Amino acid sequence: MKLLGAVQPSGALNSSVQPRPLAAGRTARVEFLQLLCDDALGARYNASPRHVVVFDDAAGPDCNSNGVPDAFDIAAGGSLDLDLDGQPDECP
Repeated sequence: MKLLGAVQPSGALNSSVQPRPLAAGRTARVEFLQLLCDDALGARYNASPRHVVVFDDAAGPDCNSNGVPDAFDIAAGGSLDLDLDGQPDECP
């Protein structure tokens, strides 16, 4: 466990966490994140869970030469893949 900070009165906590490195040969992985919180009275509870996709930004093809692997372009919504071939539609 790692202390990320105090939740503000608004109920928000802004923090960043460095993901674990990807295993050799992997280009992506889904991470499950959930905060464990202690309130001012000492009660402990779980915050809402999050699923995060971790990509290797140096792996995979980059057919549109924008410096971002095609899988990340598609997953992040920067490129469409309407034919579901794993290649951005703007690529030849």
